[in-house]
Amino acid sequence: MANLTAGWTLRSATAALTCTAAAILILGIPFALLWGPRPRRFGWHMYTSVTVGRVWTEAPDGSLTAVDVRPMVATVRGDTDWPRLLGPALCRRRQPAAVVVEWRGRKERIPCR
Repeated sequence: MANLTAGWTLRSATAALTCTAAAILILGIPFALLWGPRPRRFGWHMYTSVTVGRVWTEAPDGSLTAVDVRPMVATVRGDTDWPRLLGPALCRRRQPAAVVVEWRGRKERIPCR
């Protein structure tokens, strides 16, 4: 039977230090990122504040019509290139002159052929 009052061995001290360091990294980094801009890589809120952005279809006369794309999108993820995916899908569905997608601070016009 092991003697529990013997104190720390090199092996037990190394294991305790490793577990403590891992816990600090696993819990500390996301906790520290809670107050920064969202979404944030390695934060607990990586996908909680991600949106598809705003989307419009452009008629041949240049007028814009807002489109609610939430029914078209199953899962909103931050690593998805929404202009590349939504442009062709809306061109096929609605046949406008172009699709305009505003996402991540940029506005992109995708012409429909």
